[in-house]
Amino acid sequence: MNYVKTRIDARRRLHGSTLAMALLAVFILSFSAATVFYYISNRYQTAFQSASWNEALVVAESGVDTAMQTLNSSITSPNTAWTGWMPSDATTFPKTYSGVLPPHTGDGNNKMYISVTVDQSVTDSAGNIWPRITSSGTAEVPGLSRVGYAPASLSTAGAKSHNSLLRKLAFKTDVTGHALHLPQTTRTVQAIAKPLSTGIFKRAATVQTSISMSGSAVVDSFDSTNPAMSTNGQYDSAKQQSHGDIATNTDGSASDLKNTFVYGNASSNGGTIKNAGNVQGTVYNNFSSTIPPVSDPTFSTVVSSPTIVNGGAVTLTAGTQSAPANYVLSKLNVPANGSLTLAAPSPGQDSYINIWVTGDVTTNGNGFITVSPGVHATIWVDGNVNVKGHAFDNENGYAQYLQINGVTPADGSTNSYAVTGHAEFIGIVNAPAYKLTVSGGGDFVGAVIMNSINFSGSAGFHYDESLAGMTNGSGAGYQVASWIEDIP
Repeated sequence: MNYVKTRIDARRRLHGSTLAMALLAVFILSFSAATVFYYISNRYQTAFQSASWNEALVVAESGVDTAMQTLNSSITSPNTAWTGWMPSDATTFPKTYSGVLPPHTGDGNNKMYISVTVDQSVTDSAGNIWPRITSSGTAEVPGLSRVGYAPASLSTAGAKSHNSLLRKLAFKTDVTGHALHLPQTTRTVQAIAKPLSTGIFKRAATVQTSISMSGSAVVDSFDSTNPAMSTNGQYDSAKQQSHGDIATNTDGSASDLKNTFVYGNASSNGGTIKNAGNVQGTVYNNFSSTIPPVSDPTFSTVVSSPTIVNGGAVTLTAGTQSAPANYVLSKLNVPANGSLTLAAPSPGQDSYINIWVTGDVTTNGNGFITVSPGVHATIWVDGNVNVKGHAFDNENGYAQYLQINGVTPADGSTNSYAVTGHAEFIGIVNAPAYKLTVSGGGDFVGAVIMNSINFSGSAGFHYDESLAGMTNGSGAGYQVASWIEDIP
C-alpha cells in the first residue's frame, strides 16, 4: 500500500514540474513577443514621425513656391494674381494664404496644412522692395502621443541616433494653445525674393548661338545720358567706355573673336571662346540666359493705307503715346532713290508709330528710312531684313527712338538680318531667331539680341549703357535670393 502511494506522489510531482516548466516557457515567449512588439512599435512610431517631419518641410517649401509663382504672376496680372490671398488686392501687404492640402493614400499622415505670409519689409539701398516669404507647413503625426525611439538604432559611426527626440512634435496642443485631435509637427522656412532687372538690353550683344568678329571690328560702350561718357548724348571715341559686354548662350568653341578688340566682358555657356586675347574685360564660360521669343503684335486699330511700301517717296505719320499710329505692311522695300519717312504730326512733336511688316524689309543704294525728330518707331518684321547703303537714318540720335523686332518663326527656322555699307545705325534690335551679319565700315550704335552675329570689316559696335534699364513691357519678375529654415 505504501508503495502505491509513493508512486502516485511521484507522478503528481512530475506533473507539477511539467506544468511549471510550461508556464515558464509561456512566460518567456510572451515576454519575448512583448519585447519584439514594443521594439517594432517604436520603430513604426519613429518612422511615422520621421515621415511627417519631412513632409512638413515639403509643405513649407511648396508654400514658398506658391508665393513665388504669385509674385511673378503679379507682374503681368496684378489685379487677379492674388486671388485666394488675404487681402486679394494688388497693393496691400502683408498678404496671407492658408489651406488644407488634399490627403494622400497609404500609411502615414493623411492631412497637411499650409500657412504663408508675404510682406514688403525688406528694401535695398536703392529703395527696391525684396518681398519676404514666411511659409509654415504642418503635418499630422499618426500613432500614439509619445516620441518614438528605437534605442538600438545606430548611425554609420556607431553612435545612437537621437533625431527623433529633437523633432518638434506637438502631442496635446498646437503653437496657439488649442487642443489637438491628433499629434502634429510644424516646420517653417523663410525666403527673400530678389526683384530681377527688367532690362532686356543689359549688354551690347546677347546671342543664342555664336559670335564671329574679324578685321578691325571693335565693340565698346558709352552712355548717352552722361556728359562724361558722351558728347551731346552721342558716341565719342575720346570718351570710350569698357562696358561693351557680349555673351552667347552656347559653348564658347562656336565663337571666334579673331583677336578683335572687345572693351567689355565676353561670356559663353561653357567651353572657351576662340581668339579672345584682346578682350579688355573678363572672359567667362558660365553664362546662361533664357532669351524669350518675339511674337507678332496685336493692334486695336490700324491705319488703312498704305498696306505696302515698294518704292517712291512715302511718308507715314505717327500718333500720340496713348493712341499710336499702327500700320500693317505686307512688304517694306525702299529701292535706290526711294525713301520712307516716319514723321511727327508736327515738327519735333513727341509721337509714336508701330509698323508690322508681314514680309521682308529691304533698302538699296541711296534709299533710306528716316525716323524724324520726336518720333518713337517700333517695327516688327516677319521676314528677312536686308539693308544696304544709308538704310536707317534715326535723326533723334538716340537708340531708344528706333526698335526693330524680328518675329520668331513658328516653324523654328532662322531668318537673316544683313547690314552692308558705310552708314551708321542708331537703334536696338530684338531678333533672337535672326542671324545678323554686319559688314563694311558703318557703326552700329545701341544693342542687339540675335541668334548669331558676324561682324567684319571696320564695323564698330557702340553699346549705349542707358539701354540697360529698358524693358520689354512685361517686367522680369522675382527669383529666390536666400532661403533658411526658421528654427526658434
